[in-house]
Amino acid sequence: MAKPKTKKVSEDEDVMKVSKQTKKIKKDKSESPERMQRYVKPHKPAIVKYVTEETPVGGYTKEQFEEFNRIKEDIITLTAKDLKNELARNHQPITGRKDELVDRVADGRLLGAIPKCPSCLYGYLHFDKDTGIYHCPGSYQEDHFARCGKNYNMDQIKREPWNL
Repeated sequence: MAKPKTKKVSEDEDVMKVSKQTKKIKKDKSESPERMQRYVKPHKPAIVKYVTEETPVGGYTKEQFEEFNRIKEDIITLTAKDLKNELARNHQPITGRKDELVDRVADGRLLGAIPKCPSCLYGYLHFDKDTGIYHCPGSYQEDHFARCGKNYNMDQIKREPWNL
């Protein structure tokens, strides 16, 4: 089994190893303080594309993309807890890394809250900024996962007002 690629960052803390399969943090206190290092998995930031036309045929227009980035710069200093609270007030998923939460809040402030799937009524719609397509993977209902798999265009889904 191949060893996961990691990036070494020097610190005066316990050695932290991030397992690729379980994503659990394990502490290793056996090393001396001089050799203590933190291992961090590198991740690529999400790249958001936009269309050059004025009408949104897929993803953001140029003006929407610029406003999206401006909103992101304003809210990047908020804590994850504040971002999750804002997402919860607007009935949006609150899981994910901080950069995903920032993207979700900026998108909501720009375009509004994404409603639940109109087909299955339970699933959270996922919005693809590159294509402008909403996708419902499904949801847990009672004791099993019900797969939906429906796709919707931007004109088929009406976003709800965003509550700050």
